[in-house]
Amino acid sequence: MEYIDTLIASNSVTTKPEDISNKEDFIKNGVNFADTNPIVVIDMPSEGVVVHDVKVPSNNVEEIMVSFTTVSGDHIPPVRGTPTALPTDHFPSVKTVQLVIAFIRTTDHKSPKHVTISIVACGPGKTTSITEGTTSTVRQSPVTVISETTMSAILSSETESSSFPTTEETLMTTEYHAGTSSSSEGTTPRSIETT
Repeated sequence: MEYIDTLIASNSVTTKPEDISNKEDFIKNGVNFADTNPIVVIDMPSEGVVVHDVKVPSNNVEEIMVSFTTVSGDHIPPVRGTPTALPTDHFPSVKTVQLVIAFIRTTDHKSPKHVTISIVACGPGKTTSITEGTTSTVRQSPVTVISETTMSAILSSETESSSFPTTEETLMTTEYHAGTSSSSEGTTPRSIETT
């Protein structure tokens, strides 16, 4: 999914050495930098995202370098290339928490002009969901009767015996079905010891 919108909306993008005021321009109009070698620092959510592609179209940028920091704090070797065709097979397959884009060279040896950013990543973001009505059924199963029994046990080599009567209980068992998941409640025999 295109992720730059989420990152800009969450104020996760900064630029150095001078921070630009309107980050929305990375999506819409393009950013004109004053510095010849600016850096864009993008902080991902703390649980990290898996970055699949980074594109940095512009009017004059010839080469960029993208660095990744993983959730565990490891720094992945930087990926260098043209701004719209980075070798994505060198991107980390683990979740990253920070991405840094460094502008290495422009075609006219001036500052980068009309720069936009596209990041394709899998990670948390704004989601909109629509839930349609669901139905559920409750089915009652036949009554289960736990009958009274007396158990005897030999306690020593002498023939003493002891009886432990149990009580009779009638319990209903109910089975629930909702959507595609189900749960069941069953009967549990209970013995009550009397002396």
